[in-house]
Amino acid sequence: MCFPSLSSCNRPCSPRWEKDPAYCDTVRKKPPYSHGTRLLDLIDMAVLDFLMSRCNMDRHHYETFELFGNETFLLHLDNGRA
Repeated sequence: MCFPSLSSCNRPCSPRWEKDPAYCDTVRKKPPYSHGTRLLDLIDMAVLDFLMSRCNMDRHHYETFELFGNETFLLHLDNGRA
């Protein structure tokens, strides 16, 4: 299993999205990313985390509220390391 945070340090383990040009199309067709704003919200969260924390790669977990289905917001969780 390849993790995005390790792919820059460990080149023999290249993630699927670096090898498969159709990977993004595959992800965009799968729920919950196939409709609504979930994928765009996730991209926004990753970009802002990168810009604010200067590449702090330990924040990679989010939660949602099932009650609202795909029309909910992302709750970004931090592991709390310094």
